[in-house]
Amino acid sequence: MAHEFEEQEIALMRLESFYGFQEIASCPETYEMMVQGSQQELQDNVIPALEAEAAMAYADARLCELRILEKCTEAAFTGSVGGIIAKYLQPKLDIQTVYAEPLKALKSLEMHFQKVDHLKKQK
Repeated sequence: MAHEFEEQEIALMRLESFYGFQEIASCPETYEMMVQGSQQELQDNVIPALEAEAAMAYADARLCELRILEKCTEAAFTGSVGGIIAKYLQPKLDIQTVYAEPLKALKSLEMHFQKVDHLKKQK
């Protein structure tokens, strides 16, 4: 267990020392890690907050007897609002997502840049 912790810490130091955001984003695997982290943040925090706001807007509209919502349930309305907004949000790429899994990230980056170097040498 202590050995694994040391490996994680060493990998994290190498990541922080040798790879900037551009390098990390250029690697498909680490880019995907950041996208997945963004989607998780969206599902865990942003969508529930949007749905809570939409539920309040729905309740206010029903109190005002707005006819536009006559055939719409609160669940359908809040789900639609959250879905529409999520569809158009760009992922917020956070390098901390990559730092959270330093061994996986470091291995992916090293393999990616080995491929890049190999391709450059072939030209």
